[in-house]
Parts: sequence; structure tokens; C-alpha cells
Amino acid sequence: MIAVLAIVSCIVVTWQVAFSDGDLSLAWSAIYIIDVFFVIDIGLNFFTSYREGGVEVVATEKTSGRYARTMLPIDVVANLPWELLVFVLGEHAIMGVSLVLWLRLPRVLRIVRFFRIVDRWDALPIINPGMLRIVNVGIGVALATHIVACAWFLTAAVDAFPPGNWAETAGIVGAQPVDQYVRSLYWTITTMTTVGFGDITPARTVEYVVAMVVMLMGASLYAFVIGSIASLLSGLNAERTRYRDRMLSVTHYLQQQGVSPDLHQRVRRFYEYLWGKHRGVAENELFQDLPRSLQIDIKTQVAANILRHVPLFEFCTPALRDELLAALQLETFDPGSVIVREGETGRHIYFVVDGTLQVIRSDRDEPYAELRAGEYFGYLSVVLKERRTASVVATGYCDLLRLSQGDYQAIMDAYPEFREVLSKAAANKTEKMAELVIEGVVL
Repeated sequence: MIAVLAIVSCIVVTWQVAFSDGDLSLAWSAIYIIDVFFVIDIGLNFFTSYREGGVEVVATEKTSGRYARTMLPIDVVANLPWELLVFVLGEHAIMGVSLVLWLRLPRVLRIVRFFRIVDRWDALPIINPGMLRIVNVGIGVALATHIVACAWFLTAAVDAFPPGNWAETAGIVGAQPVDQYVRSLYWTITTMTTVGFGDITPARTVEYVVAMVVMLMGASLYAFVIGSIASLLSGLNAERTRYRDRMLSVTHYLQQQGVSPDLHQRVRRFYEYLWGKHRGVAENELFQDLPRSLQIDIKTQVAANILRHVPLFEFCTPALRDELLAALQLETFDPGSVIVREGETGRHIYFVVDGTLQVIRSDRDEPYAELRAGEYFGYLSVVLKERRTASVVATGYCDLLRLSQGDYQAIMDAYPEFREVLSKAAANKTEKMAELVIEGVVL
């Protein structure tokens, strides 16, 4: 709310100075209502926490001290009722504009509060930082354009439109304030963007001076805006561009090596799936910088479905569960991929996160079973050290968590109670897995 009111204050106060006809009654009382909110905001900022070095600081003496050293002086200047000085100085006009309106101009400094708020929003995970910066630049440019438009009209309006001013040439003296503002805004935009049609031109020395300043400012601002927006838009798609370049490099290599079109298409579709599901992020590498405890918390939420449905985790102590989660690695498979093959020695246990798989054997046409999210396989072959007697094939895109035999053995050595957990898990196997055991299927 304060962010919006800061923008409104900046617009209204500058509009009043340039286009007000001197009526300071109820029509402009809204500015004083806004003042109340900003006074409350000053009080709240003494108790508003802030982040320092990744830590939330909530101690009142620190929050109030930091606010007093940073934003309080600006907020005081921007929110003091300076127009009360009229009772001391007397009511009179400066350059044809009421002193009360000139004394309201410090409220424009409230826009600093807006940009401080936007800086805090930049740290929120629910907001796209790139889009926020584009909005930030856009609002800044719009406000600058509005202020320049008001200043341009004021060059003609001072001292009640002296002869030869640009507004007289343009025929807007005595027009409605909205029409005067639109014409001023039109000149500002054409001048700042270096278009300059020449239909509205300065006619007096003060107007030439203002026009030159606006031209110089506009040339710099225009270049800054174009560069900033181009950079921000490029940043929004940077990850996708890098991912697409990697995909093109792989597919180009496959073309050079004469890989069949079918396999080539499988690779492309796999990359498309990875982008749609994981935004091309290699999750196993993404969290390497995080401490182990934080990695475990992330994996706990990612694997929440498994933790609820897999008996192996159901009987684990929190410490043992964390060891298992820390050792798990995410893998993605495309349709038709053989995850485990009949006749091979088991080296991994797999937990299904998403997707559907089929258990098949070479001597049988129909699949033995389907495995879905929350189920696991590969355990018997690893534990019994026997060759697998069936294969598991992905019927669609699948996300699996893999536990290697080495990690399994290390956990078994560190946590002797893991043997008891495995016994309980074996006694609580699903009906589907029990039927596979009866059929002599070892995965």
C-alpha cells in the first residue's frame, strides 16, 4: 500500500504545482489522507525487521537504530507538513503558483520509499526478479516523464502565461488541465525519445534552457532504458538459452555421427521433457553448495510421497532416514528406457517418484506388474546379491531416486538397526511385490 501511495503522492503533488488553478479545498484534501498513512509507516518502520548476512534481525534496538540511520531523515523531510509555514510567511504566490503548493513538493521524496520496498521484494521467492526490475525501470521512467511534463508546462504557466510562451503558440492557454497535461506529456515523450516532431517548440529563453536540459537527459535516459530492458529481457531467457544451446550441441553431434532419426528424436524429446519438468536443472548438482542438513530438508519435501508410502522409510529412525535421503540421486528416464535388465547383477535400489514402469521377462509376453509413484524395486537383487530375473522398463517419462549398492552397504555398516528395518519392510511388502516374489521375480 505504501508503495502505491508513494507513486500517487509523486504524481499528485507535481500535478498540483503545474496544473492547479489555485483551488486548495476539498479537491486536494486526499493528499492529507495519504499523509496519515505515511506517518503510521514511520512508526512501524522502527519495529520492522531486516535481513543482514542472511539473518533476520528483529531486535527493536537494532531495527530502530538502522531505520534512524538510513531512511528516517528522508521520511521526515518527505512527510513534515511544510505548508504550515504559510502561517508564518503569509499566503502568497511564487511565479504564479501558490506557496502552499511549492511547500508540498518535498513529498516527492516519498518515491525513495517505493524503490526501497521494491528492493525488498527482489528477495521474495514468489516474485520473478527479472520482471520486477523491468517494472521498476518502467515506473521510474514513467515518473521522470511525468515530472518533466509538469516542469515543461510550468515554464509557460509562470506569471500567468506571459506573451510568446509555447502554450500560447500551441493554443492551450485556458484549456482544460487534462488537455494541457496531455500536450505537455506529448512534447516530453517526443523530446526525450529524440523524435522531436517540431510541432511544439520553445519560444522564450527559459523554455530553451529547459528544452536543452530535457534533450540531454532524454538522450542518456533513452539509452539507459533501452540497454536495461534489453539486458533484463535477455536475463529472463538466459537459462533457457543456455539449455537450448546444450541441446543443440548434443543433437548436432548426433547428426554428425549418423545416429538414426528415431534415436535423434528421442534425445530431443528427452531434453524437452527435462525443460518442462525441471527447467533443465541438474538437481544432483544444483544443491551442492548447500549444507547437508539443508539438502536433506529439500529431499524430504521432494520425496514426501515416497516417505509416506514406502515401508523402508516408515520404520526408519530420523537419523537413518536422513542418511538414506542424503545418498539418494535423482534420475530421469524416457519412454522405453530399461532401468534394470534381466540377467544383470543388482547395483542399485530405485524409488519411483513420478511415472509408470512395467516389470517384464523375456519368457513372458505380458508384463508381470506396473510400478507407480511411491513404490520401489531392486532391493532383493542388491541384498541377496543375485542376478535379476526380470527387467523394468519405463512406459513414459519417469523420475526415480537411486540408491547405490555402496551407499546401501555404508548405511548398513553405520546403522546396524537398518537390518531390522529391512526385515520389517520385507514383512510389510505390498501385495504386488509379494506376488512378484512368489513368481520368482528378483529385481
